[in-house]
Amino acid sequence: MLIVRGAELVWTGSAELPGGEVACGSDGRVVTGPVDGDVLDASGCVVTPGLVNAHHHLLQTAFRTLPGTRGVPMRDWLPRMAAAYAAVGVDDELAHAAASAGLAEALLCGVTTVADHHLTWPAGDGVGIARAVAAAAGDLGARLVFVRGSARDDPQEAAASADAIAAALGGDPTGMVQVAVGPAGVHSDGAETFALLGDVARRHGLRRRTQANEQVDVEVAAQRYGRRPLELLDEWGWLAPDVTIAHLCDVTGDEIARVAAAGVSATHAPGCDVPMGWGVAPAAALADAGVPVGLGTSGGGSNDAGHLLADARLAMQVAPRHPRPRL
Repeated sequence: MLIVRGAELVWTGSAELPGGEVACGSDGRVVTGPVDGDVLDASGCVVTPGLVNAHHHLLQTAFRTLPGTRGVPMRDWLPRMAAAYAAVGVDDELAHAAASAGLAEALLCGVTTVADHHLTWPAGDGVGIARAVAAAAGDLGARLVFVRGSARDDPQEAAASADAIAAALGGDPTGMVQVAVGPAGVHSDGAETFALLGDVARRHGLRRRTQANEQVDVEVAAQRYGRRPLELLDEWGWLAPDVTIAHLCDVTGDEIARVAAAGVSATHAPGCDVPMGWGVAPAAALADAGVPVGLGTSGGGSNDAGHLLADARLAMQVAPRHPRPRL
């Protein structure tokens, strides 16, 4: 039990707790009533809930500032990053080291929950990598949403891996480690992958996540299908209340309405998209339409930091790019 005592203010996000004190159990939950335990002196501090980094690629923490990967079109950036992963060889040890550094950085800026969309997989079921990332979170005391992603993976193998990871990491939807599934986007994965990972999500009660309407996503969807990414996601059953979509840089008013009507959540990642020149999501318009909008850093391969507060400031700075319409 940890008792945080003596704070100037304890703020829940919607109300102030009297007395400047809050107690946390070993499971990370707030405890009410008289308790005993270790005391942390918070004199002069304000205590708030931890922030949530709603979209990260923790593996990329080990691949920051590679030559030829800064400010380039996404169609060039993706193969350069893939070549770097292949040259090094992604394994459990690297996944643990990258996650440890990325999660420590997150905790230092007030983030206590990180959604890690992992997209690079060696041969095998991937359970070792998932456990390595979960172990890093456990060592540091961070909450983790581990997303078994896919980027051009064999659909059957991706689904089998997601099944194995969901079974290995447990199915507690409120626990310190949660699991989700998520193809990288329609630019990398086809209808079969989306369908099979959706089946895994239903069997295990998992949320679904993907990325849409960044540069390459729009380009490939038009070239390969003659469609827009959100049209395809809707057709493939991936516009629904259990789905979170990251980026959404290039969206029309009609597409915002479609996302809102479907009950989809969104994640804004300006620290990735803006410096790389990949676009700016109309976060205010999405929120005004009723879409829950979270904030994420995305990965170190496109964002040279994992500092969510810095990206929150950037989000405010770029918001005028998509001003709210006048009434």
